[in-house]
Amino acid sequence: MIAGVEQPDQGKIVRLAHLSWPIGFGGALHNALTGRQNVEFTARINSVDIEEATQYVEDFSELGKYLDEPVSTYSAGMRSRLAFGLSLSIDFDCYLIDEAISTGDKWFREKAALAFDERRQTSGVLFVSHNPGTVKRFCDKGLVLVESRLVPFSDLDEAIDFYNYGLLK
Repeated sequence: MIAGVEQPDQGKIVRLAHLSWPIGFGGALHNALTGRQNVEFTARINSVDIEEATQYVEDFSELGKYLDEPVSTYSAGMRSRLAFGLSLSIDFDCYLIDEAISTGDKWFREKAALAFDERRQTSGVLFVSHNPGTVKRFCDKGLVLVESRLVPFSDLDEAIDFYNYGLLK
């Protein structure tokens, strides 16, 4: 809902920042287009320099000649590389991440984590995960969803303890 993909049943969500789609989300990739055409289309609708975005995705995804093949021919790992690279090729005010940083092989996960670390220096992040280790690596504050309500914590360890055990320190 925060990304605008779905509408709330009641109330409204007001977005004042340039928000990403969920990082690594491949649902917006058009299977009949090549990887390059998907990058060009996405760059165009986000008013981003097409050549810069394409170069970033080429370098990041390391898809090589497959960038010019239809996405329908990609393996799940190739789609993930394209989607993640495409997500990071655009400078957003805030990135939405739903555990996508843990996709792919070990090498790609580390590459994605390092690229994400760079983006966190200049952008906000809303990160969703059930993995306390990943949360500790990328977050400094926490929100826990309890019965459709967010419970905020300024201390990340308290948020994790509350999530795991329902405990407050």
